[in-house]
Amino acid sequence: MSLSYFVVDIFADRAFDGAPMTVIVDDQQLSDFQMVTIAQENPLTQTVFVQTSQSMQKKAKVFSLQGEVPLTTHCVMAAAQVLANECNNQIPNDGKIRFADSEGVEFETHVLMQNGESLVTIAQTVRSIENRAIPTIKQIADVLHLIPADIGFEKFEPMIVDAQGPYLIVPIKSYNAVRAARVNQDLWIQSSLTSSLVKGVFLFSNNTDSNTADFHSRIVSPEFSNNFDPPTGSVIPSFAAYLCHFDTVQEGTHSFEVQRGATNARQSHIHVEMDNKKQSELNVRIAGGAVTAIRGKIMIPR
Repeated sequence: MSLSYFVVDIFADRAFDGAPMTVIVDDQQLSDFQMVTIAQENPLTQTVFVQTSQSMQKKAKVFSLQGEVPLTTHCVMAAAQVLANECNNQIPNDGKIRFADSEGVEFETHVLMQNGESLVTIAQTVRSIENRAIPTIKQIADVLHLIPADIGFEKFEPMIVDAQGPYLIVPIKSYNAVRAARVNQDLWIQSSLTSSLVKGVFLFSNNTDSNTADFHSRIVSPEFSNNFDPPTGSVIPSFAAYLCHFDTVQEGTHSFEVQRGATNARQSHIHVEMDNKKQSELNVRIAGGAVTAIRGKIMIPR
């Protein structure tokens, strides 16, 4: 027996752009062992397993090579594209569906379908935590192979924010410095980043290359090769909460675009709208395109 699998390019308006995600349509009630076995066959870092049903709420699980990981924004976007365009009768006429993982975390999603592509909007209410020990500017610069002058612009400063997992968010003065950053594994281990249990460093600059995005972004981590540019969608809720922490972002609804990827490589364009009420909870809406690039079949492990 076999399952349908798809590679979906998310936060993209064409195939082979954006960030690729593998989605498996699980209509066989796979075990966790079978899911992790399939994930280990996948050259991408994560595999999304989504169950088909007539319910508006869809169950989804995500597995890395090591085991199950939390369901996050970019995984939901890929799953929504597959259900909308690759599976019959899985999206209601109003385009609204809800995804839930095994921990009960839910994502309200709206899908607009057109010519096999999707515009997916994900609405979330997040509560951020911002009270972990932060390395000094010098320590951060050393860990990233940068200089202290590269870090910080306007009134933004480094901060650890946990809305969907803790990340150190670091403002960088220029696009070129964002692209040049490299993780020094030894200094990372010696820094407070290890005890803070951060998943990675989210770098951002308002000095983008040649496009109209408001911010350029990149995630670096000891988990990834320095040449790898992982998806940033899962950190956007934390980034939105980070921006609202500063007085320069006034109360009200704000819209902005975040770019990921170098000029000469695959690029993602993430559209964000947030309601800054200067409260502990923040309403965030994240939108972007999704396109299926690969369709295939995969055997079910015994």
